[in-house]
Amino acid sequence: MKNKIPFLSIAVGLAFFFNVSLTQAFFNNTEWAITAKKRAEQIKKDQEERMQKISEEREEKANERICSRIEGIISRIEQRASRREENFLNAQENKENNLETRQNNTNNDIEKRRAERDELRNDYYEKLEAKASSDAQKEAVENFQAAIEAAVTERRAAIDTAVEIFRQAVEEAISERKSSVTNLVSELESTEKAAAEKAKSACEEGADSKEVLQVFRSDLQAARDNFKNNRNEIEKVGDAVKILSETKNQSIKEAIESFESAVEIAKEDLKEAFEI
Repeated sequence: MKNKIPFLSIAVGLAFFFNVSLTQAFFNNTEWAITAKKRAEQIKKDQEERMQKISEEREEKANERICSRIEGIISRIEQRASRREENFLNAQENKENNLETRQNNTNNDIEKRRAERDELRNDYYEKLEAKASSDAQKEAVENFQAAIEAAVTERRAAIDTAVEIFRQAVEEAISERKSSVTNLVSELESTEKAAAEKAKSACEEGADSKEVLQVFRSDLQAARDNFKNNRNEIEKVGDAVKILSETKNQSIKEAIESFESAVEIAKEDLKEAFEI
């Protein structure tokens, strides 16, 4: 019996020891798990903060690039506007020079044809004078010549007036178009600059760079579409010139018809004198 008591004591002691050890191990494992979880959460948090910081830095750099690009765009807008206006003025000057050249060539051709016809008429008058044998016939030739020359002078004056009116109207239309396009180019430049300044201010204030760029591009496109539409309206000056040309041609046609009528009357009077 005495031998059993120490054995039981030892058994109880061992059981207590193992129970305490297991409990301690359990608590140790639990504490480690909690610590590991906290560390994992901290690592995740640190990663999220780093990613957020990287994202913010990227966005900041993107905004800086947008602002920098807009600065360059403003400079290019000014350069393009200057070249656009210069190209237009050069093209306009070339058109005006070509127009002046054509007008001068036309004037020279008209003067040449008129001189040739003057010579032909004078030859015809001389032949009529040679045929005139009586005073009545000579007087008829003189009257015929006077009537024809008066009709020629009237016809030429009417044609010259119609051509001059047409040319003046064309020059006025060209001048108005030149002024309108110059104003249109200036307006486009101002609108593009305003859009650039608006985008620049927005990105400097920290607005989303993608939205800033999208709005900026939209504003530029609207300005250019407006320029294109207004320019097309200005180009319609050609329609007005066509109407002016038709009016000129009608005046010339009427002058020629009036001349032909006067010539027919003069011929009839001449025929009576020569009894043709």
